[in-house]
Amino acid sequence: MEQRDISTLSENNIKVLNPLEISPYLTNLNTRLTNLSAILTREGDKFVEPYLRIVRDSIETLILKYQIEERDRIDFSLTMTPKESGFPTIKDFYLLLKNKGDAEQALAALPKRDEIVDVIRRAILWGESPINGQIMLKRHNFYSGLSTIKVLEDFHINEIKDLGEEGTRKWHTLAWSCIEKGSNLPVLYRLSFTQDKNSNIKDRLDTAICQSKYGFEDLRAFASLLDREIAEIHPKLFERCTIGPYYNGLTVNSDEINTLLDSENTGILKFTVDKVVSSKVQLYGNWVDRLMGNKTEREIFTPNDSEMKMVVPFRIKQKLVRYDKFNRPFSCDEFGKPCRVYGVTNGGEIIG
Repeated sequence: MEQRDISTLSENNIKVLNPLEISPYLTNLNTRLTNLSAILTREGDKFVEPYLRIVRDSIETLILKYQIEERDRIDFSLTMTPKESGFPTIKDFYLLLKNKGDAEQALAALPKRDEIVDVIRRAILWGESPINGQIMLKRHNFYSGLSTIKVLEDFHINEIKDLGEEGTRKWHTLAWSCIEKGSNLPVLYRLSFTQDKNSNIKDRLDTAICQSKYGFEDLRAFASLLDREIAEIHPKLFERCTIGPYYNGLTVNSDEINTLLDSENTGILKFTVDKVVSSKVQLYGNWVDRLMGNKTEREIFTPNDSEMKMVVPFRIKQKLVRYDKFNRPFSCDEFGKPCRVYGVTNGGEIIG
């Protein structure tokens, strides 16, 4: 099957941010993720939101982490993938996961939050420097926040959910997520399938879906592969939800994106859903195959159906309007292709 180009993950596509760049960059990214969350909630999408919450929590906690600066900084400076991603690298989320493992011990070594605040208050009243107390407070905020969230992982498989039975088969759905190695984007997958009863397919299914970490364009080819290789399952829906890319003044952008960006702090976020669905079942084989328990059905999948959303400042939404041959307006992406564009006003209202 065709795989995504993984050549972008070279050292040339990793950017180390300086301390003054980190907070604005993470804050603006988190704002767009929050906008996307509001859009999906408004549209009734309950599947993506829990994963998007993990992404947002991780970004928000990175903000707390990099408020601790200079010699007191935890770990290395933040890195991001500037070309067609705009997200922190896998390394940064790995280190955050390691910080989470250290959170209980770090908090035990710090005074309680009320005590730290009192240290700062007394230092100010006595005309002394409150810096030491402020550093302790930042560390406390970071580790206490980190201890209560799930951190974005490079690969995670959820448990198979049982949706009931239909005749001699069970209905299941399986979701998994990854930070795709080829694009450095957070990606969420969902597979809905029927399964012949009393068959154990978890290990084989887990092994097959691991290759999604490397990315692939042809969802139909992958769904067909699962249908052929694991005889006991019958895929019915295969869906991929990709968060990003995110573009702003710190990313390496196409000329078309740069034309839209009007300041360093402007942020544009894309969100794409791709899916294939089984449209019919084709029978093959003969009565001997059925008697031997061999697979005699093949799923016929629809072509890939793709829908992209863009979350942009409202002034940029106004630029992303084209007219068809009947002079009717439609929203489009930076290349003029139809796309659902949501404009965010200065007051935070989402229009679109």
